Amino acid sequence: MQGGLMVDTTMEGAGTVRTALIITSRAESVAQRIMAEMERGVTIIPGTGGYTGEARPALYVVVTRSEVTQLKALVHEADPQAFMVVGAAHEALGEGFRPFFTSSPGRSPLPPETSGRGDR
Repeated sequence: MQGGLMVDTTMEGAGTVRTALIITSRAESVAQRIMAEMERGVTIIPGTGGYTGEARPALYVVVTRSEVTQLKALVHEADPQAFMVVGAAHEALGEGFRPFFTSSPGRSPLPPETSGRGDR
């Protein structure tokens, strides 16, 4: 493990992932490339530029720390004028990341039909 990654893992925890919010006028093509080349899901959020008042969709994507460099390169190649903010999330649950529930000794996961709200 490299020094920077070891420090990140120690400080943030092993499950930490990165989130990216990408503002681009080429949302559809950038999203398609992320899904095809990185096999990551993308959420397209409708937005409006505060300065221009023009429609400006935002893309939201979650990646591993090791995928951030690839994501930056892909976004810049697809739209050199894009604006991107990368942040940290403590955990990502669902397809492509950790499952919501795992079986462990002495504990069983909630059955699929249980909502967890006690409204049976």
